[in-house]
Amino acid sequence: MAMHNREKLEIFETAAQKAMFRMRLKNILVLLSPSASSRLSHSFFCPAMRVVALDRRGQKIYDRVIRGWGIFKLPPAQMVLEMDPDMDYRRWLPDILSEAFSGSPG
Repeated sequence: MAMHNREKLEIFETAAQKAMFRMRLKNILVLLSPSASSRLSHSFFCPAMRVVALDRRGQKIYDRVIRGWGIFKLPPAQMVLEMDPDMDYRRWLPDILSEAFSGSPG
């Protein structure tokens, strides 16, 4: 994997909120879940962010820009991406899927 792509990803083996207390999202935060289940998430103490939920095949099932604090429901997904609202994750999707299923989080 190209180094510049790897530097754009932060991969976590938890679905817990990772954008909290950041001034801005410079990287794509990849939150992995062992199984697809719907869950509530929040944007408290988070910057404006784009939240994208993907199924196991990497197909987008949720895509929303969140500007402000609140609670939102995510559909059943195994991967949730959090990023700057203007960032396009599709460029890094092959690397995201490769990392997510390699068993070695960032």
